[in-house]
Amino acid sequence: MLDAAEKRGVSFPVGNWLQDDPYASLVDGLKTAYVIGRVDFGKKTFVHLIFSEARADWQLWVDPDNKFLPRRLEIIYKETGSPRVSIDFADWNLSPDANAGLFSFNKPSDAHQIDFIPQSKEK
Repeated sequence: MLDAAEKRGVSFPVGNWLQDDPYASLVDGLKTAYVIGRVDFGKKTFVHLIFSEARADWQLWVDPDNKFLPRRLEIIYKETGSPRVSIDFADWNLSPDANAGLFSFNKPSDAHQIDFIPQSKEK
């Protein structure tokens, strides 16, 4: 789905996190990575990490008491306007009980396809 969207000029700010192997995708092209240390936020202590790559700088806070699961992600893109993305991760469920029907699409009878406008190559 991500590759098909990318071919149509649609990108997701956290597309790396939605891939089969997020780690491989996240470290590909990484220039620097630092452990800042333990920080308190929201009445809890997290490990704060920072990363730099060609297109963006990003920070990650992970929970050392819960399998080092991500709690917060902030990305600053290195392009005109320096767009930013902040995401808070909560209520992790690593043993979901999801039936196959949850992933089945039943197109409503009055639905119709919407074509994406290609993203301009100029920036």
